[in-house]
Amino acid sequence: MNNIEKLTDDQLISLFRNQNIDTELKKAIIHEIDKRDLEQLSLNQNEIDLKEKITILFTSYFLFKRHIEKSSQLLSKGNKKAYKQYWRFFIYGIVFYTISLFLVAKYIIKPHLF
Repeated sequence: MNNIEKLTDDQLISLFRNQNIDTELKKAIIHEIDKRDLEQLSLNQNEIDLKEKITILFTSYFLFKRHIEKSSQLLSKGNKKAYKQYWRFFIYGIVFYTISLFLVAKYIIKPHLF
């Protein structure tokens, strides 16, 4: 268990949050956390605010590079919840624009063909 002492605080917290490790390793991790006096066991798990959600929805067909950069920043900070939420709203935006395109094509551009 000497390898646990070599882990960084973030790595130790990530292992603590892992549900797939056995109980003995979990006990060793808890012991190491207690030994280091780590008080903050939560990573940044913030949600995306409403303004950002709306921006994602309406720019999902455009600015793809911006979306990749922003989501990569969220993931590099360890914010998996916001990362998943970001891409969920990105997909909602793609679906919104696709449906809008179909409706425009059906009712405005070629109404006599349908």
